[in-house]
Amino acid sequence: MSGSSGKSPSECDETNLIINYLPQTVDEQDLYNMFIECGQIEDYKIIRDRTSRISRGFGFVKYMEKTSAEKAITKYDGFKMGRKTIRVSISRPTGEDTKEANLVLENLPTTMSEDTLKEQFSVYGKIITHRIVRDKNNASTGKAYIRFNKKQEAQDAILGLNGVDIGSGLPLIVRFADPPVVRATPELIKSQRIPHPRGQPYQRVSEAHYQGYHTPKTRPHPQDHVIRLTSPSQIPKEHYSSYDEDRGWVLFVYNIPEYSTRETLYGLFSRYGAINSVRPYTDRGNRCKGFGFVHMINYNEACSAIHALNGSSYDGKILQVRFKDA
Repeated sequence: MSGSSGKSPSECDETNLIINYLPQTVDEQDLYNMFIECGQIEDYKIIRDRTSRISRGFGFVKYMEKTSAEKAITKYDGFKMGRKTIRVSISRPTGEDTKEANLVLENLPTTMSEDTLKEQFSVYGKIITHRIVRDKNNASTGKAYIRFNKKQEAQDAILGLNGVDIGSGLPLIVRFADPPVVRATPELIKSQRIPHPRGQPYQRVSEAHYQGYHTPKTRPHPQDHVIRLTSPSQIPKEHYSSYDEDRGWVLFVYNIPEYSTRETLYGLFSRYGAINSVRPYTDRGNRCKGFGFVHMINYNEACSAIHALNGSSYDGKILQVRFKDA
């Protein structure tokens, strides 16, 4: 963030807010329009995945005045946005003692409420955020996430409650949460206005979209391969079966090296547009079998990737890239 509070790293800037559990469809302008109602904003941003540029589901808003931040917390903490309930709180200063303080819990009693969850775990330290994972019917799945103020508090909770039956009939699993894998949600895919076989409109590809991607001189530049269509009717019918409403456009990639990983595929395709997910197929020894799949959000960008990469040389191999057959 560009603003400077003048506070030491150990102090909380009470004008700086973190907003968690934002829908991926919320962009910077949406965030500004929402929080400007509470006061004058100094700075704001959505945190995005470095490779795909997809929102990681949280952002920051820094106000000019402390009273504005307090008003925003009162107004928006617990606010429903689609299927999400956002959490708004003072952003903590970064430091080694505050890193890795996020826990995932499994085998919770399905009757446990958020308040009971917080009460049960708050004996180990200050809880910043907590939520129970619920299904589409709002029923608990027995899984939850808790973020403590400090890593030591999270470790104490693991030592105190991991393996203990707290009412579900199963030993509670308490562990540090894995780093999130950022994938596009169905809502984000639909908001991108992907051309659907039934004729829904699509998002045009702009030159500015590609300016943030660095391309080695040995690879074709994305701007040399931008595909633009003027009508959804121009999408070949044989491509319709490659569209998945939850994942986007599915590309088949063949003749990749046996050392290829998810990062390899991300590196190859991310310069051409936003990626939902990638999957290299591996054998029991975790070596790539030479092929995999890439799920891209936008049709035009998928075409650009195919046009650029199909037939190109990669580590001595000639890549084959095409839309996945039905």
